[in-house]
Amino acid sequence: MKEQDLGMKHSELWSSLFWILLAAATIALASRFPFGDFREPGPGLFPILISLIILGLGLILFFRSLLRTKEEFNVTVRSLGAVSRVILVLLLLLGYAVFLERLGFLTVSFLLILLHLWIVYPQRWWIRLAAALGGSLGCYLIFEVWLQSQLPKGFLPF
Repeated sequence: MKEQDLGMKHSELWSSLFWILLAAATIALASRFPFGDFREPGPGLFPILISLIILGLGLILFFRSLLRTKEEFNVTVRSLGAVSRVILVLLLLLGYAVFLERLGFLTVSFLLILLHLWIVYPQRWWIRLAAALGGSLGCYLIFEVWLQSQLPKGFLPF
């Protein structure tokens, strides 16, 4: 294995160990609080559930990094050129947070999904448009109509 491949393998091992330890510490701390149940959750239920998910993902990453071959690491190293896309997505999320109150949930969610699909997963324009419209309207129906939470309206009357 090349030195660069070993570095990738070590970084995946260390990052997986970080997530495993963080999840274990969170489970230990959250277990001090009452769990409740799903009808009346206590303050310890959701932190433990989320920590169990993080623990499981950390274990999957740990074992996957142990079993990866040299060719798989070479593909990973070549794909590191996509950092600019990651930065663009982070800027999109920052823009979402900044403009959510001003423009409203539907408008900003539509634009976020549309631009995200344009940057990360290029498709035909009508597929991006349909996915952005369906995703933003679906989230609106779930959160505003079904769960009756108050989403920022922005300039739209609904």
